[in-house]
Amino acid sequence: MLFLLKPMIKKLESKLPHLSQLKYASYGTYPVIPIFLGLTTGLLLDSILNTRPILVLVFLFLGVLASFYNLVQLVKSIKKNDRRPNRTSH
Repeated sequence: MLFLLKPMIKKLESKLPHLSQLKYASYGTYPVIPIFLGLTTGLLLDSILNTRPILVLVFLFLGVLASFYNLVQLVKSIKKNDRRPNRTSH
């Protein structure tokens, strides 16, 4: 579905150059959301299955791993998109 939006985004970015900077505004949520989802899922399953605190710890750990994975992918995409030719000062 994202491929359908890319041409529209490119067109908007050409008209509004500062629009491309808005993508950086959501980067703060990348590490928080998987941890929150893991914690919530663990708490919910623990309350249903009476296995406290085992599933909270398991899903919290999975959320932390997912957060690190998201951050690594984010840094890779930033490096790929922001590559500029090296300028040497002589």
